[in-house]
Amino acid sequence: MKSFGKKAISLALAFCLLCGLIPAAVFAKDPQDAYDHKSGVYHYTSNEKGEDGSYNTEDAFIWSDGWFLSDGTSLNSHLAALSAVAAITTAGYTADDPGLSGEERFADRDRNVKEFLATMGFEDYACNGYYHTNRLPNSAGCALARKTVTDKKGDKYTLLAILPMSANYRNEWAGNFDVGAAEDDEGNGLHHGFKAGCDEILRFTKKYVKDNSITGEIKIWTAGHSRGSALANLIGAFFAAGGADYFENGLTVSPEDIYCYTFATPGTIAGKTTKARLLSVEGARGGDYAGRDTAGDAYAYPGENAVLIPDSSLFDCVHNCRPDYDLITLLPPFIGWNFTVFGKNDLPIGSKELKPAMLKHLEKADPAVYKAFTEKVTLASLLETDADGDADSYEFKKLVLDGILPGIVSDGSYSMADMLASRIDGLRVIMPDRASYVEKYQETFAAAMGIYGMAWEEFSGSFD
Repeated sequence: MKSFGKKAISLALAFCLLCGLIPAAVFAKDPQDAYDHKSGVYHYTSNEKGEDGSYNTEDAFIWSDGWFLSDGTSLNSHLAALSAVAAITTAGYTADDPGLSGEERFADRDRNVKEFLATMGFEDYACNGYYHTNRLPNSAGCALARKTVTDKKGDKYTLLAILPMSANYRNEWAGNFDVGAAEDDEGNGLHHGFKAGCDEILRFTKKYVKDNSITGEIKIWTAGHSRGSALANLIGAFFAAGGADYFENGLTVSPEDIYCYTFATPGTIAGKTTKARLLSVEGARGGDYAGRDTAGDAYAYPGENAVLIPDSSLFDCVHNCRPDYDLITLLPPFIGWNFTVFGKNDLPIGSKELKPAMLKHLEKADPAVYKAFTEKVTLASLLETDADGDADSYEFKKLVLDGILPGIVSDGSYSMADMLASRIDGLRVIMPDRASYVEKYQETFAAAMGIYGMAWEEFSGSFD
């Protein structure tokens, strides 16, 4: 049950580790950034123990306040790299003490992201309750902090970092498959599970803004990976569409002051939605969520109910990385539903020159997944490999079908992306539209994925 989770985390680790390779001189040559650069160390939880026996691993990163003084609607490759580092620090610190049990394991879960933000000079750090408890379907962990950035003229701006938790979701996986009813007869509308998680983060952000007396014009930085990227995608879209009115204290945010970067992003919206749907916020929930959700009343957007198209220029501040060989980017898993994301798909996984370096770091982060990326795997035996894999393509190597299932494909092999696309397209016959899925299959899919996200000891313990 853990294999896909390991692969997803390992890919993010490889991307983030790659950022540590880029020398400061490269950043200094960029004409869009004439500000000083600083370097620091961040920590993340790897899938493999290091030489010291710990899963917590460190690497270097570089940043500049100047990156948050440029126009957020323009892609900044350096800020993309920094955002990837931010996302992986939110994955959650894993304690090495085997004696910990229950929710003791989560007591220090935000350690890495807290340290990362402090290294960058952010202050007034806070995280919501879902960092320190076992998660629920449609819950969402989130870390917040703020810092003052100053431009060359001496003008000062408040930068608010909103970083959704981007791994170790546990039962939150169920929310990925809680697509929810469409908003019109054509199947359009937001993904319900992701919107519910986003609303928890918005309630927490509203509390943070009030507690820290943040007012006036501010800047927003949000980033995430996988499920966390879906939440960041909706957060970026929320502010870009005018969501600052929700905070009811004169807060204003311009699209060019929004820096949203997402990685391996699943679909958050089918077709189109309305401003009222995107900008309204659900109140704190009862039931299992009571006492865990951030307190807050429901908010109904009072303005004009305009139609919002996800790829309109309004959302140019949202930058997404969606490699087609990552299963998560194909969710919701039904091609005919037209799910996509807000903003631009303008973040490639890496240029040809950088891919060997990414593979080098992938080998460090998770040797088992590195092997899957660099060697062909026969269906006859997953233990027998051909070392002729193309190390530059950075995708799952082709499954060799010759002699096992001849004639299925002309070249005798099947790529990971092709295989996933064909299987998902086949599901469309069973679930031809969003309404039939919600009515007949959603509850089962969500329950199964909730179990998938749990560690084995949690899964087995649920039957005690």
